[in-house]
Amino acid sequence: MMKRSALVLVAMMAASFPASAVELEETLVRLMAGLDGAFDSGPQLAAEKLSGTPQDKQHVRVHRAFVRIDAPDVGDNVFVVTLRDGGPDGPIDMIEFQLWTLEIDKERNAVKMAPQRFKDPERYAAIGDEPEKMKGLKASQLVPSEGAAACSIYWRAVDEMVHGASGKPCLGAVRPGRPVLSWEWTYILGDDALWMSFAGRGDDGEVVFGRQDQLPWRLDKVN
Repeated sequence: MMKRSALVLVAMMAASFPASAVELEETLVRLMAGLDGAFDSGPQLAAEKLSGTPQDKQHVRVHRAFVRIDAPDVGDNVFVVTLRDGGPDGPIDMIEFQLWTLEIDKERNAVKMAPQRFKDPERYAAIGDEPEKMKGLKASQLVPSEGAAACSIYWRAVDEMVHGASGKPCLGAVRPGRPVLSWEWTYILGDDALWMSFAGRGDDGEVVFGRQDQLPWRLDKVN
């Protein structure tokens, strides 16, 4: 299991070394290939149960799918991303059902992954895993993401992995009417797994939404 301290260390390493234009292009290619598919935290949960991790400390099982679509009006590198609670047959988390575009951000010296939402999310959720039905999606069918799910992620390659972290500040409420929090999202993409953690922090810096221990989810790539 990758500890939170390891995620932080990789983030520091990524920020320490500027990437060349060629390296950023290579990182973009790695992300488009590595993210394409489905990831599931089932093996992590099984390992925690086997090791006797207390139930209240176990990671909830989630299934996250990145489906690449052909939508030139939206961008050159586009994924529809779904998060299902409980596994591949679980209900879609509509807050995290989004469209993500990836492009090189020269000012940030990183690959930027930026979210948008569908104007009619229920309609598209039904075909979210069928890229051919999303072909030709228009930018006019999308709206800006809001709240915790609106954070762009900035990716950099570090050795054999690619690290992604949300830009700061990233402020928003979990849901309308809830307090505004400062959000941190962290990703590590390896050859066979995606690690991720998130935290919504209050004005005092304490975690209000997310795991208190900040141990990341490990989602194994399943296809």
